[in-house]
Amino acid sequence: MDTARAHLEAAWARGYRDPQVGYAPGLALGTIDRRELKQAGHLTSAAEKTARKISLERRLRDPALAALERGPAGIPGKTPVDLDAVPRAARKRLASRSGTARSCYPVAVAEHVLNRPPTGESFRLFLERMPAGHRVEVLFDGAAAYPAMLEAIAGARESIELETYLWASDTNGRRFLDALCIKAQEGVKVRAVIDGAGSYWFAGEDINRLRTAGVQLSIFHPVGPWRRRWGWQVRDHRKLLVVDARVAFTGGLNLGDDYAPESWGGRGWHDVHARIVGPVVGELRRLFEMTWRYAMPETWAPPPGFPGLERRRRLRSPVEQATIETAGSRVHALAVGRWLGRRAIQHHLQHAMNAARERIWIEAAYFVPNRVLRRAMRRAAARGVDVRVIVPRHIDIPGLRDASQFTWTDLLAAGVRIFEWLPSMLHAKTIVIDRHWSSIGSYNLDQRSLVYNWELSLSIFDGEVASVLDEHFTKDLESCTEADAAAWLDRSVWARLKQRFFYFFRLWL
Repeated sequence: MDTARAHLEAAWARGYRDPQVGYAPGLALGTIDRRELKQAGHLTSAAEKTARKISLERRLRDPALAALERGPAGIPGKTPVDLDAVPRAARKRLASRSGTARSCYPVAVAEHVLNRPPTGESFRLFLERMPAGHRVEVLFDGAAAYPAMLEAIAGARESIELETYLWASDTNGRRFLDALCIKAQEGVKVRAVIDGAGSYWFAGEDINRLRTAGVQLSIFHPVGPWRRRWGWQVRDHRKLLVVDARVAFTGGLNLGDDYAPESWGGRGWHDVHARIVGPVVGELRRLFEMTWRYAMPETWAPPPGFPGLERRRRLRSPVEQATIETAGSRVHALAVGRWLGRRAIQHHLQHAMNAARERIWIEAAYFVPNRVLRRAMRRAAARGVDVRVIVPRHIDIPGLRDASQFTWTDLLAAGVRIFEWLPSMLHAKTIVIDRHWSSIGSYNLDQRSLVYNWELSLSIFDGEVASVLDEHFTKDLESCTEADAAAWLDRSVWARLKQRFFYFFRLWL
């Protein structure tokens, strides 16, 4: 078979719609336009150009291609249709258009497409960037995350890389400071990056301790205008710990008393972290290296020609991480930064929401979604997906709760259920979709994460991880109160004005 026909068959199997005919043989895509398929990665320019050159009659006369019209099983010796690769929107239109002049499948086949169990392809944009072979452990709150992180640091033999937004000079912040200083004095290479604004109150005496112990500390965008690479708007909001290039921790926890358990003298904020072992650890370390070469050295003198002070280099993963096993979790590290796609994480979240069939459960510390994500949630609710969002009642940023509530009106009207967490501050940033796909990281559903901050999030395809998050989400609902859609419309004029006012300044909250 020639190359042109191979391109065409691949395009049909992915859900291609011929622009001249109006549908793809065997898929009945109806009015799906080619721009949607291109953005979702289901249509290549080569396949499009090839399809324009071949007439409908020639395609239908070809027995091999006619097999694509015989249903998901095909015919003996012929190519079956790859139903897993059909876009979600195409499946919905396929079900609604069965029996019409443009349909090539009966209703039974449409139901087969819609009801088959989800696969990883449904929730990720790039299959090759989501390898298998990971072990992921979900750590809830500082009570589980802090001991695991300190244990990993204590067991380090070669290197420790720490990147965090907030490192407080308090009791629990100094637990990590002591642990890093001890390992540096033992000869382990210890490097840390903190944000200039988030860690503004990190004490000078603690910086001196790090310098004396041999810990290399860099500051991301110092806030003083007399400092090199100073800045205020763009912040490093990532939370990452990599030990010996073998195990990594990431999620929403900073280092300080706010996140520590009450038994440690902390305030017990509710948050989620993850411990990861597998190939993605090498990618996480590469992301740390990019930040390290960009940030401003504080306790160490860079060698002459250090690339972070003059130019940015494309870095390869410092360590080729071996696959743990053939099965295991599929994990993709999603990051936004100085030169990384600003909307990369948003596009993945939008894609996953559009693929949802059953449920979308979200825990968001700072929930001020833009129009794109609100539209994705509304559309999901409209097609019968159970969309629930847990947000904090008590929030640490004045005005942000009002800005968040400005977005509730159209979401509640569309059937999205919103709950407020009552016990303490909710700082988690997790999303679980259809019991299979989940996201854990530092990315807030707000404008700062979208426009300014450097962020890091893990896209995980694993039913066990999603089940753990689902179970904890259900438990958290017991400590929440639900926003009533009918009562929400009766809120006072003053409340509406206040919400609109703070929403206008959402970029600065």
